[in-house]
Amino acid sequence: MPEPSPMEQTILRVKDMQIRDEHVTVHEDDSLRDTSRKMYSARFGIALVVGKDERVVGILRSETILEHVLAGKDIAALKTREIMDARFTEVEEHTELRELTELLKEDRHHFFIVTDVEGRYVGFFSTGDLRHARELVRKLTGRFYPAEGPRSL
Repeated sequence: MPEPSPMEQTILRVKDMQIRDEHVTVHEDDSLRDTSRKMYSARFGIALVVGKDERVVGILRSETILEHVLAGKDIAALKTREIMDARFTEVEEHTELRELTELLKEDRHHFFIVTDVEGRYVGFFSTGDLRHARELVRKLTGRFYPAEGPRSL
């Protein structure tokens, strides 16, 4: 059996990938009006909500803001923290890409908040970033990485 190439022996981790940040960052105490304006000007459909310690405490999708506007809520009176989604998954930047793929299969995640070993925000890793990582590995090794994965990717 042939010996694996150096690239095949390398364990790829989140920190090895170029993480493209497709979001804006807002503070939990920002008004929903200010948050929506910031998201609209940046043309991003997702905002990461940070707390006083600058750690991610939630996410906010443009659809959620639209639901509140259509319901007749005063978005100037609402704070971002009041409608943000505090359910998200953090992964440490040294996490192997194989592990991310398993998380994607198990929980149907579409993105991960990437942190350093101390839990500080490093980046936003989306399924698009994982597709990019798989393509990069395929080009470098001629193999699909990992061998199996969610059909949606």
